[in-house]
Amino acid sequence: MTTRAVEVTEFGDAGTMTVREVEPPEPEAGEVRIEVRAAGINFADIMQRRGHYHGGPEPPYRPGMEVAGVIDAVGEGVDRETGEAVVSLVDGGGYAGYAVADARGLLEIPGEMGFEAAAGFPVQWLTAHNCLFEWGDVEAGETVLVHAAAGGVGSAAVQLADEAGAEVIGTASTDEKLATASDLGMDHGIRYTETDFVDRVEEFTDGEGVDLVLDGIGGETTDRSLDALRSFGRMVSFGAA
Repeated sequence: MTTRAVEVTEFGDAGTMTVREVEPPEPEAGEVRIEVRAAGINFADIMQRRGHYHGGPEPPYRPGMEVAGVIDAVGEGVDRETGEAVVSLVDGGGYAGYAVADARGLLEIPGEMGFEAAAGFPVQWLTAHNCLFEWGDVEAGETVLVHAAAGGVGSAAVQLADEAGAEVIGTASTDEKLATASDLGMDHGIRYTETDFVDRVEEFTDGEGVDLVLDGIGGETTDRSLDALRSFGRMVSFGAA
């Protein structure tokens, strides 16, 4: 049996990717093989392909770090059944017909969720969760500023922060994006293309500043975000888009 897999032959644009016929990987002890129905495409994948991702793979390599599909084979010591619908992070090779994953990191896909939606879950939501709770230590009653609040990580962070009882301020480039973030739980929106977000943060917080900033933009946004923090506030920088 063979399957198709995408391979990056050299650093560069999308033209460096090619589709090859390959042997499907075999699961080792503690792993499962997933018949891939959908694979997530992340900014990290693009950065890796361009050669700008710290610690990323060297060409030739097979990209893709999150997949959704059906368990097709199990390795030794794995208490899983073939046919289970799961989503998982993978150590590369997700852009393929089959991929192997650590069985400990599998998440079952709810019956009402499709494979495409599930494949977009792990990287965005786990990043948002870690930024808020593992590194940001957000608590109920605090105020959080989420940059790019309608983006992948941003929209997840808005929902998680709102659920945790935080007041959420978000930035976005258009009114449409702000409306999306508001529907997800954002309390105050800032269209940064028309106004200075630091000035608006001061208005929303009565000059106190926010307790936590999630910054996935970098550059000048990071510098200005420091001015939006209250005394002893925290900022988590990730991604650097």
